[in-house]
Amino acid sequence: MSQRPQFWLRVGLFLLGTAFLLQIILAALSVSIFVEGPMIGGLVWGKVTLVDLYLGFIISLLFLWMLEPRKLLVLLFVPLFLVMGNWLLCWYLAWRWPHLFRN
Repeated sequence: MSQRPQFWLRVGLFLLGTAFLLQIILAALSVSIFVEGPMIGGLVWGKVTLVDLYLGFIISLLFLWMLEPRKLLVLLFVPLFLVMGNWLLCWYLAWRWPHLFRN
């Protein structure tokens, strides 16, 4: 992959992650997750959404495991990713992208 598209891909991933993190912060400032979280879990489609979310986390982590040459980094990242979410995955990919596809 040439350097220019790779650079813009990494910038895009970082910006997407940052935008999502800001959305999380704004949501946390307006209402507690402990107030609305149980409501989401109480809805049928809320449960489907949560299963879909964590299935996506697991699939993403499996891909990282296969692509990342530094397995310890993935092991350290797993608990953070499961708690922090996709904004952290975007930042991780922006940071590690050149190293993931060297083969």
